[in-house]
Amino acid sequence: MTAIQNRPDNPVAHLSAEDIESLGRELDAIREQVIASRGERDAAYIRKVIDGQRRLELASRVVLLVSILPPAWLAGTIGLSIAKILENMEIGHNVMHGQWDWMR
Repeated sequence: MTAIQNRPDNPVAHLSAEDIESLGRELDAIREQVIASRGERDAAYIRKVIDGQRRLELASRVVLLVSILPPAWLAGTIGLSIAKILENMEIGHNVMHGQWDWMR
């Protein structure tokens, strides 16, 4: 049942069993291509992002620790915000999708 129209609706009702099997084979082929294409370049990318995020966080904390002027507080806060965004949206996203599973 769709929420907007409040009526029963099956989005795959028009597909035959053969159509569904064909779609499954196509999706499996795409998955195999993606798995075969990942490698050291992908691992180097995520390691580079992790390193950059850690450096940005450390530098921002140092700026906040030794700053006495409000513009430095702003710079430190912005740096920490960007570091957290990188951690959650780039690193965390990749980890949740299993990137570490194949990197060992």
